[in-house]
Amino acid sequence: MEKLTNLGIYEELFKAEKMPTKCLLCKTGELDELGHIIPKFVMRWLKRASKLNSFYFNNDREKMVADTPAFKMMCKTCEDKFSTFEKYFTDEIFKKYYRGKTPSPIDDEVYNFAISIAWRLIASTERLKDTQPKENTFEAIYSLSESMMRDYLNNETEKCHHSVYALPIDKLTKNISKNLIDDNALKYTIRQGLKAHLIADERRGIALSFIHLPIIHFKIGCYYFFILQDNYFAGADFEISSTKASKSKELYVLDYTPDLLGFMEWLMDGHFFEVNTKDIPLKSYTHRDAPTLWNLVFGSNKAQSDPV
Repeated sequence: MEKLTNLGIYEELFKAEKMPTKCLLCKTGELDELGHIIPKFVMRWLKRASKLNSFYFNNDREKMVADTPAFKMMCKTCEDKFSTFEKYFTDEIFKKYYRGKTPSPIDDEVYNFAISIAWRLIASTERLKDTQPKENTFEAIYSLSESMMRDYLNNETEKCHHSVYALPIDKLTKNISKNLIDDNALKYTIRQGLKAHLIADERRGIALSFIHLPIIHFKIGCYYFFILQDNYFAGADFEISSTKASKSKELYVLDYTPDLLGFMEWLMDGHFFEVNTKDIPLKSYTHRDAPTLWNLVFGSNKAQSDPV
């Protein structure tokens, strides 16, 4: 039987009957080689920068992995398109950071790069065994986002109605006491996750939305990315500060605020182990109905314990 993924540890995650037979992006191309959900360059460079050969799957010391998950998901033409999206971020931002140089500014190419990963996260999560018992819920929440992103990536529309918020880790190191940060966890981990929630007015006890709002987030070493529906933060009762980084795309660079840390802590279900938030006043997000559908962390051996 042909393997579904690049590593044996990932084989049990995916449901064979749900794996694609044609390119998931263009819908017509023949499947090519294994394609990474999180681009391959990320772990390769984090290994080099951290001087470690293996990372741990889902922060489990017994599950050492040498690569992030990959499966046949696209044709060669679409894979090549995504490689083009990755080039600017890889060469001008990611590599420069880990070489000790000043990264280039975030620009439109980073928006395309982030949307391409967000789309891959949705498309891959749909095929997980853990998703199958709640398949209808997943489809109801994420099918529209997947479709809009796919149309955008296929150049069938100019906008995909999702905003990309980027957070360089330097924004955290410059504003948070060093003793509250796990430096290795901050620099040398990979995260990916999907979450969805309703919005409620806790004071008046009424629902403000009747469908779940999807959130896609990932961390690739020195950058966090949050992909949200346009205007997600409008009217929020917590302080989120950002700077628009593009004239034509909904691309923003986040600034540090304690409320942003609270949002991240909530988003990661209390597993935001890069920063010890216990001594930082945070907003509460417990009033949000927010099932986490998929959450993975890849960390180095040096980044397994909570900061002290």
